[in-house]
Amino acid sequence: MLKALFPNKQLLIRQNGDVKYITLPSWLQISLFAVGLTVCIVAGAASYQYVELHKVITAQDKIIEQKQTELDALHLSYREKHSELSNRISQIDEKSQIMTNMLESLPEAQQTEFQTKQEATKQESSKDDKAKSAADTSPKQEKIAQTETSGAEPVISLSDDASVEKETANGDQQKPQTTKPNTENKKAEEESIESDIEKENQQLDAHFAMLSEIVNTRTTSLLKALDKAGVDKDFIMQLELNTSAQGGPFNAIDTSVLTEEQQELLDKIVTLNQLSSNLALLPTSLPAKDFYISSAYGLRTDPISKRRAMHRGIDMAGWHKTKIFAPANGVVKRAGRNGGFGNFIEIEHKNGFVTRYGHLAKVNVKRGQQVQKDQVIGLMGSSGRSTSTHLHYEILHNKKYINPLKLTKAFENVLQ
Repeated sequence: MLKALFPNKQLLIRQNGDVKYITLPSWLQISLFAVGLTVCIVAGAASYQYVELHKVITAQDKIIEQKQTELDALHLSYREKHSELSNRISQIDEKSQIMTNMLESLPEAQQTEFQTKQEATKQESSKDDKAKSAADTSPKQEKIAQTETSGAEPVISLSDDASVEKETANGDQQKPQTTKPNTENKKAEEESIESDIEKENQQLDAHFAMLSEIVNTRTTSLLKALDKAGVDKDFIMQLELNTSAQGGPFNAIDTSVLTEEQQELLDKIVTLNQLSSNLALLPTSLPAKDFYISSAYGLRTDPISKRRAMHRGIDMAGWHKTKIFAPANGVVKRAGRNGGFGNFIEIEHKNGFVTRYGHLAKVNVKRGQQVQKDQVIGLMGSSGRSTSTHLHYEILHNKKYINPLKLTKAFENVLQ
């Protein structure tokens, strides 16, 4: 049959006038045909494989491109998240620094009070954590005890990061669990950082609340003391501090990291410091050390006329020439003889306060002189309208008489 398809053929070749005949037998034709067919099949198969391989490579390139896009997006998201966490950490640092500045602005007594409350809170938190830990541990211990008692095999729980091979009923084995991808590890790390930031922020908020309570209590106690002393608290609150001989670089406070309540706390501390500074200038101490009150403030029987009269000061009796001290800084307005007061001193203090001293044995200051708190200004005597050695002591606020004992007792334990 092949010979019929491929009969012997002759090829006529003419070259340089010569004619030659070449006979192509059937077997040669079949061989050449087989070779050609094989070459075509191989070439076709190669072309087909090339096309298919090109499709696979193209598909893989698209997958790689998609994965690269996803990876780039993931990296961008990670960088943004990292930037956000860094910003939140910076805000926590700024908030913590403001807390430190607030605390350092308060008197030492309030700082100690804050530290005491902080320690107490830590101890309570530690007790709560221990109790919670014990409560979480108890069920586990009970389960272990029940397992040991019943003789049952313990149940092994698989964690996310561990893989354990377990035999099935048919004796097959499950494949171990694979570990989480790196992205999930990063996500877990971010969540851990966020949790730490949130805990730190909650702790700072609790400290701000604690500090606010201390400041409110302190301010209230000072204002109550002013009420008890009969001093116009609104007048004292509205007084502005003397800004002379002050300066320094301006260090602004970033209040954007604070809540409205915490920003209000800043103003409260400034107000408290201003109030405390104003009160520190008040004559809240008595001007002698060794004495007893021989006549109180108010209505009494006059010691000389024996008639009812208003005593606008207190009489402090003591030894002759007992030292008399200035109860606060001030300027001497009068010094010398003054009728029934005898040897007399009048000192003008800040914030509308004036103190007067009568019946002195000696005056150690002169008019216009600046005096400092606890400076000796005179000696106790019995000059003027007096029955015996004592000091007649008066306090006026905005030309209104105030009971010196009320003022002293009101601030006895407040201005510590």
